[in-house]
Amino acid sequence: ASGSFVKVESSDFQSNSEKIFGYAYTADENLPMREFFKKGKTLYFYRLNGEGVKAHSPFGTALYAGTRGNDIKVVVVENTDLSFTVETYLGTRKKDSQTVANFAALVPNDFIGAWSSNIYVDAEALDEGALKIVASGTPAAGEILLATASTLYVGTRTLAADLYVKASDLVETAGTLLSGGTNSTVDGASHQDLLDAAETVPFHAIACNSLDSTTIGLYTAWIKRMTDEVGRLGQLIVYDIGSIDPDAFNTIVLANKVTSKTATEYHWGIFWTLGAHAGVAVNKSIQNTKYDGELTLDTTHTQSELEELIEAGKFAFHDVGDGDIRVLADINSFVTLTEEEQGDFKNNQTIRVLYQGLNDIQADFNKNWMGITPNDQDGRDGFKGAVIKYWQSMEKIRAIQNFDSDTVEITAGEEKGTVLSSFAISATNAMFQLYTTMTVK
Repeated sequence: ASGSFVKVESSDFQSNSEKIFGYAYTADENLPMREFFKKGKTLYFYRLNGEGVKAHSPFGTALYAGTRGNDIKVVVVENTDLSFTVETYLGTRKKDSQTVANFAALVPNDFIGAWSSNIYVDAEALDEGALKIVASGTPAAGEILLATASTLYVGTRTLAADLYVKASDLVETAGTLLSGGTNSTVDGASHQDLLDAAETVPFHAIACNSLDSTTIGLYTAWIKRMTDEVGRLGQLIVYDIGSIDPDAFNTIVLANKVTSKTATEYHWGIFWTLGAHAGVAVNKSIQNTKYDGELTLDTTHTQSELEELIEAGKFAFHDVGDGDIRVLADINSFVTLTEEEQGDFKNNQTIRVLYQGLNDIQADFNKNWMGITPNDQDGRDGFKGAVIKYWQSMEKIRAIQNFDSDTVEITAGEEKGTVLSSFAISATNAMFQLYTTMTVK
């Protein structure tokens, strides 16, 4: 659906891909989703081109706008008991079947959003006198009354306006395709609509599916505002187009070009990268993770070029031998160190621990403390105990280490209802370099 995010689990994608995305799981059009679900678990999907026209025919109108609706076909078969079986096809696959006595009994399905009151009449049947148009009175079966309702279609021609067809007079068709469905243009406004909608969606990572510098700049400004002003913590995945240098630990810049796709799709490595970052456990790193997707990535980098990519804060894949493609380093684009933000902030595992902790503690406060617990010493001590317990649980799974509960401080703010919290943690990172000293005697 356009204008909103649709939550899709891996199992949903495998079993209901045609219903959700309009294409079979194995279709080329679903390659980005297959890439994401190699490592991702939950996808919030937003359609950027969904403000187009819904495909339609005299039988009905597609549920969603878009060109895929032009592949929906309606088949009507008259049965011996004078009932009708109405089938909906997507391409060559039958997706719905209803047996009804008349047109009014049909109900919408996953592909037809509304059945039309118009009846498609074959021109040959009309020419043979199978149908009769009358000017007044109550129409009998097979008659059409000139009245004030719908439009009668004869073949592909409109016979006349304001014609009423008796609801019992469903007519057979071996297959009538819907037509006229269009996709809307993807532009800056559609990306802005996506980001506006994303402000209410929980996320670990979000990807910018664009190669336009202005659009990527829109996303980097948005993630900065979410981090600095709104307190919505997550990471942005963008492709390295050369002119974008965010230098921020909330933005990951993918360096590898996809050589197996077209000039407008060579950034598609962002989908696997998005799934990997969104799906990894808080106590794990994706460094050295094997790329198991379907794309061909450009990994023709020398050792010195790989070192330069790391220094520049680029997320990259490299070939460790015999086509074994793996993540070079689990890093983000942050490269300018400060007294407050040291080298640990380059490591995405550190950022995931920080973001996960802050998001979880905020969620706990919103659900169990805000508006419920008095803001006195006993109340703040209770919340302090919950914060300590949380970080102890993170230490237990080795996401952090050397946690000192004495660093947790929960105090009253200037206004009566405000609470200030602070604590010190040390994120645990996976091993990534080995230095060896060997003594030979």
